[in-house]
Amino acid sequence: MNKVDQLVKQVKEADAIVVGGGSGMSNAAGMDFWYSASPLFMKYMKYYYDKYHFEGIFKGYYTQFDSLEEKWAFQLYAYNLIFNEPPQKPTYDYLKKVIGNKPVHYITTNQDGLFKKYFGEDAVSEIQGSWFFFQSSNTKTDKKLYPASRNGCWPNDTNVYSRTILGNDTIYEGCFLH
Repeated sequence: MNKVDQLVKQVKEADAIVVGGGSGMSNAAGMDFWYSASPLFMKYMKYYYDKYHFEGIFKGYYTQFDSLEEKWAFQLYAYNLIFNEPPQKPTYDYLKKVIGNKPVHYITTNQDGLFKKYFGEDAVSEIQGSWFFFQSSNTKTDKKLYPASRNGCWPNDTNVYSRTILGNDTIYEGCFLH
């Protein structure tokens, strides 16, 4: 019996199932933009690749951008890719088919939201958190975020920073539309 047949047999025999999934699941679904300059990465990040030569979104988070506006625009494009680009391969559909109607819970280290998209919020534990809560304070303005980026930069006139005072230091956090 091959491994796939063995897995299907074990799923059929189980009363309930717990699935653990990490970055390999997203990569298998064709979301290969995290660590390489894949065509999908280049579709969204060509400007930053040409200027800074980093390959993959992950390395972009460690890049010293020329300006805060450029950093925020990079993050905006990254989030657009992560949350709005559909999986390129039916990997999650295959998993759903294998599990069938069994009671199941998914535990994931992924923060791309794909497990929740495919299996529902109640069936998923994102043990390293979720990026879905990064949004403007007024969610009706979120639709204005993507068009606000110009020439690979996030314009200063769209930024509102929350101010935190720690001792003698003032820290400005966040980037939210007016």
